[in-house]
Amino acid sequence: MTVGEVLEWQDNYVEVEGSPSSAVGRYQYIRGTLRGMIQGKNIRLDAKFDKNLQDRLALASLEGRGLNKFLNGEMSEAQFILNLAKEWASFPTGQGANPSASYYDGDGLNAASVSVDDVRQIVRSLR
Repeated sequence: MTVGEVLEWQDNYVEVEGSPSSAVGRYQYIRGTLRGMIQGKNIRLDAKFDKNLQDRLALASLEGRGLNKFLNGEMSEAQFILNLAKEWASFPTGQGANPSASYYDGDGLNAASVSVDDVRQIVRSLR
């Protein structure tokens, strides 16, 4: 599918079919996030929404959530993990009363599906 077809599908899936979620692709981008990224990165609507494009968008998301600051020691591990949880609902926040919970826990739709220990291990391996 092209990016334009994916956006059209998301709109239809929510507005016509009544789905509570529009998440698509390897990184489960909801339509508002995907639209913003497409516009911000000047990606054409006729571009293929393939693995390479999705990986590029994910890298942009990581950078937007502070990857470079974290790698340069300008952001704590805890803050970076929280930032990732804000980007991807399947990630735990790593802090608070329930560090295993999604940032969006309780919305009736999202839950963390990755363990805090796994996220910490992966984040630490980046340094």
